[in-house]
Amino acid sequence: YMEVAYAQWDRVFVPMTELSRITKYVGWSDTELSRLEGKEWEKTLSKTDAEIQEIAEDILATDAKRSLTTRIAFGKFEDEEEKFLKAFPYIHTPDQKAIIEDIRIDMEWPHPMDRLIAWDVGFGKTEVAMNAAYKAVLSWVQVAVISPLLILAEEHRETFEERLWAFWVRVRSLTRMTHATEVKKVLEEMKL
Repeated sequence: YMEVAYAQWDRVFVPMTELSRITKYVGWSDTELSRLEGKEWEKTLSKTDAEIQEIAEDILATDAKRSLTTRIAFGKFEDEEEKFLKAFPYIHTPDQKAIIEDIRIDMEWPHPMDRLIAWDVGFGKTEVAMNAAYKAVLSWVQVAVISPLLILAEEHRETFEERLWAFWVRVRSLTRMTHATEVKKVLEEMKL
């Protein structure tokens, strides 16, 4: 059995065969335990349900507003995009091909696009991003790639430069380590 502790020494013993019903608590560390008996737990559940309802309503309202918003519809450059796709020195995975095509279609639509691409390291997220960036550049739109780590920013700069140089795309990098005079130079250079 696994012993689960509640307030005031209340305990529940869960059989090992039912451990799949137990999950690790990942909330605030200062959360007070409740008792097995009483209304406190029901109040907490009710409050949580109300908060979830509020969040869901906010998400729906935001989505409704966004659906009325328009943005630039990127152009269709089938030949150029196909050349870029074929210039990739490796074979695209079926997932990469599918998401690249989905993003192309989304970019040609005049409404905001929400995409989260989650794969393990080395599964081709950067290649997918470069295809989208190239489509934006073909439409005369500047692209910013944001990285949470300095070393990753440098790796992305090198990868983007290597992949895009043959297509006459300028790639520049700005990080917290970039000197102010270089930042000014890059920003002036990148003006269209």
